[in-house]
Amino acid sequence: MCKTDGPTTKKPKTGIASTLARPNILALHPYRCARDDYSTGILLDANENAIGPTSLPTNSLPSDNSLLLERYPCPYQLPLKELLANYRGGGIDASNIFVGVGSDEAIDLLMRIFCRPGEDMIMTTPPTYGMYKVSANVNDVGIAEIPLTKDFDLRIPEWQCQELEWHLTHFFHTNGASYYALRIETKRNKLIPSSSRFTTNKDARSSH
Repeated sequence: MCKTDGPTTKKPKTGIASTLARPNILALHPYRCARDDYSTGILLDANENAIGPTSLPTNSLPSDNSLLLERYPCPYQLPLKELLANYRGGGIDASNIFVGVGSDEAIDLLMRIFCRPGEDMIMTTPPTYGMYKVSANVNDVGIAEIPLTKDFDLRIPEWQCQELEWHLTHFFHTNGASYYALRIETKRNKLIPSSSRFTTNKDARSSH
């Protein structure tokens, strides 16, 4: 069962993301699919097997079809997000969790949402994940780099002297190239110039 009221209802723009995102993204109306209205019964629109899966010749599936393998999963991944929110704790709500096809999808979406093609740029800290540069090139976004120190830490003075204005900064919480744990939270005030608009991304593959 996939029930939701949020993803298909346009809500007032609040929070820091609304000040950072591109205007055309904020103006989008959420896509509404048939699963927003119906999620049980014979769903002819979904091109699903109404009879259910067969386990012949092994008979390895439950006879009552409790796994519902012929169904497409919830498009909003609500059951998974609720499990992740409960697992992480700390007051995290399922509505604040993004589930993507690996970190590459999240990196690409962040650039498409926050960076204007041909105008904005991202900041990276090599050695780091190469997909940041690939996604930037695909989305026609500039790239600025401030390499890490020999101890694989951030170069705070260089950040503070950087005259370029970037919109998105990608950090590895635990750098996949060096396995050094960056203490981003303790340095945030020094890293974020008041004139710049950007967010940070901690790569999920290496932050756990």
